[in-house]
Amino acid sequence: RLVEVCERSALGNFVGIPTDCPHREKLGWLSESRIMSEFMLYAWDSKSGWEAYVDDIVDVQRPNGQLPGIAPTGGWGYNWGTGPAWWCALPYIADAVGRFTGDWTLARRSLPAIVKLSAFTETMSGSDGLVRFGLGDWLYPDRSRPGTPLWFATTGYAAAIHDRAAELCRRFGETDAAGACRARAERTKAALLKAFYRGNGSFGVERTTPAAMALELNLVPQSERAVCAAEIDRIVRANSYRVDYGTLGSSCVLRQLFENGYVDTAYEMMIQPELPGYQVLFDRWQLSTLPEEWNPDRSAGGTESRFHGVFSAVCDTMYRYLAGFRHDADLDGAKEIRIRPCFPSKLNDFAAEHAGYRVAWRRAGGKVAVEVTVPAGKTAELVLPGMDVRRIAAGDYSFTCTENMPDL
Repeated sequence: RLVEVCERSALGNFVGIPTDCPHREKLGWLSESRIMSEFMLYAWDSKSGWEAYVDDIVDVQRPNGQLPGIAPTGGWGYNWGTGPAWWCALPYIADAVGRFTGDWTLARRSLPAIVKLSAFTETMSGSDGLVRFGLGDWLYPDRSRPGTPLWFATTGYAAAIHDRAAELCRRFGETDAAGACRARAERTKAALLKAFYRGNGSFGVERTTPAAMALELNLVPQSERAVCAAEIDRIVRANSYRVDYGTLGSSCVLRQLFENGYVDTAYEMMIQPELPGYQVLFDRWQLSTLPEEWNPDRSAGGTESRFHGVFSAVCDTMYRYLAGFRHDADLDGAKEIRIRPCFPSKLNDFAAEHAGYRVAWRRAGGKVAVEVTVPAGKTAELVLPGMDVRRIAAGDYSFTCTENMPDL
């Protein structure tokens, strides 16, 4: 049911352009588009739609590199409703299309705009290196207590813009531009850590988004990654597995729990039945699409706007972690995929298809039986617990492995 609700929410919000809702604003908010993009690349052959939309984003870029928060725009959205967490849709979607399809044409033609965006973003930094402009973890639940610090979010995504720009420049041999973007990224990360990091994975608030963003956006050094992941797990458990994040957190909290081996915690969060959470939306309200807020009841402060795709990123975690379909930057997405599924202890079986690949697994006698299909003309790198990594060609395969995935 969760997949069905997410699919309907995303499809209903991509008619011509990706929108926030199809019935009210009907605007192409950049943050929503970034958050929906990987799920839609997994679920459908949406490459051409994202190519057209990235061209729309480039089209509305000002000569100084600034972007509005929506594209297309009638002229507004540059000075409010925007900021680095929205602007990063430009490099992130272009990069995602390249990784998923192996076709880097979009990223190559967008590169001048991406480099210009990086340079502009740096001009928004204050003397302390923080970016105090933009929106943050939008519509997080329980706003009676502190959320993710706004300037943490804006500065973190500023660093992410520089990071992704540097990687794309490196890919295309733009050495000087890559060095300039990389230097901006390191300066911005250092400023963020100096201002917000308390050590032991804490960024000063009892929310999961900061530590998850720190991992997702590579804001912390390698030596701090394990404690940040443990902090996410601790907060989720202390909060009885309820959702505590807004739109930005929805794209990284579950991912980083799975990515760092907290598979059961992530799965408990996906299925916990109380508010705020995913299941309660259709258990209590019988919703067939995702609402704008975690509590869609107007009497509780909700907007009662009930057709948004922004929280559908929960489904890309199903493709990436439960099925294990990984489009990593070191692979040619047109020809090869990495398959590395996770097995939550409370989930007995799972199956998914993507781009002709298929993974189906089920528990059997204390082990997990895994079936894999690789489509014609393609290969896969298969990573299963207790087994050597192997590269498999087109065909149908069956394996039996242990349940745990250590050192994910």
